[in-house]
Parts: sequence; structure tokens; C-alpha cells
Amino acid sequence: MKSQVNDHFPIRILGLYAVVLVVLFLFFSGVAHFLRSHREGQKLSIPDEKVVAEQLLAGKLTGPRYFKLGESTVETPHPYLSSFQARQQVEGIAKERGLDAEGIKRVEALIDKLTEPPPSRAIGTDRLNVWRLNLALDELP
Repeated sequence: MKSQVNDHFPIRILGLYAVVLVVLFLFFSGVAHFLRSHREGQKLSIPDEKVVAEQLLAGKLTGPRYFKLGESTVETPHPYLSSFQARQQVEGIAKERGLDAEGIKRVEALIDKLTEPPPSRAIGTDRLNVWRLNLALDELP
């Protein structure tokens, strides 16, 4: 008589392989999820260069020797001030810097030079960028 040889794996071993594969899949997908969420928590935030520059200028160009921003309005948003507001501050700045009448004229000429028309060209008031004005003020002789 011929003995019968079973060439197939027992069903128990196939089931065991399937369970092991599912467990490995779940383990590695959990590790991948953990690594992805951990990496997202450490993202570097790159600040906006305009915001950083404005903060640096605001820190450097403050004090009684510089023009100060008024309250932000529709006509003069941050970092602008009207030419009227700038002219009101000239006397105090001239006093702090020890400017004579000629120096005051140079500051007023600087205000005239840096004054921009309103953005809509029809509605609004002339305005000056306070950071540009203060930087130019430091460059005056």
C-alpha cells in the first residue's frame, strides 16, 4: 500500500502566519503614526520676515528722539502716521536732539520728501511710514 503524503500546510500554521502578519502590520503602522505625529509637533515655524523686520525696527527706533505712531485708523494704518501727526511731533524731537532752526527745517523737509499720497488717491490723507521716517531721521547731519 501506498502511504499518502500531505503536501499542504496544516490550516493551523496558515492561521498562525496570518495572525503574525496582522500583528506586525498593526505594530509598524502604529510606529509610523507615532513618528509622524511626533515629527509634526517639532515643526520649525519660520517667522514672516516683514514682521520680524518691523519688530526689530520698533525696538531700535523708540524713545523721545523718534517719531511715535499714533492710534491706527483706516486712513493711517500701522505703521503709518499722517503728515499732520508727524509735524506735531517735530518740536519735541528737535528739543531732544538739540536741533536748531536749520535742523528743524531739515526734519520738515524730510517729512515732505517721505509723505505718500493716500492709497486710493481720492479718499484719505497723506501718510508717512514711521519706520522709514525714523531711519531717515538718524541719517540727517
